[in-house]
Amino acid sequence: MATIPARLFDVRNGNDAADKDKTIYPAATLIVFRDAAAKTKIIQSFCDAYGYQATINGAPNPQSKQAFYTQKITEYVKDIHRSVEIKTATDLAAKTAKDAVDTDLPEFR
Repeated sequence: MATIPARLFDVRNGNDAADKDKTIYPAATLIVFRDAAAKTKIIQSFCDAYGYQATINGAPNPQSKQAFYTQKITEYVKDIHRSVEIKTATDLAAKTAKDAVDTDLPEFR
């Protein structure tokens, strides 16, 4: 049986996890916090690190700290995936181009 983390948080395999409305997620990763204060502390760290502003032009920020934190995690995962996909495509394109050029060049004898 899983336990509550002793430290601020833990990242765990969350396959078959269920949320409040009983939706089952067959493929998931969970960030589990020790308690609400730990979650608040981590969210505040993201807000401080990435420049969350409580007010914008004198009005309350319409984006909550929770939404800002979720956005930053999403951006991080997307950036990692995007960079790997681009590198893979670039490497393949370079190899394909090299192979095409090499077929038209004389061989050394």
